[in-house]
Amino acid sequence: MKKTIKIEGMTCEHCSMKIKENLSEICGVSEVKVNLNLQTAEVQLAHDVETKKFEDKINSLGYKYQGII
Repeated sequence: MKKTIKIEGMTCEHCSMKIKENLSEICGVSEVKVNLNLQTAEVQLAHDVETKKFEDKINSLGYKYQGII
């Protein structure tokens, strides 16, 4: 299963690495690919994960979760 998350506020490679590292820590996430230009994170899941977990993690890092696209 795959979800693509729209994220506002990423401005550099450090931002994308921070998002990748932190989303990878969520239980059920097997892979994360961040696209800085599109302001998205593509998340590969081993099993379904509540959307709220992604929203809370992203917002806690200082970025703005904009939803699943």
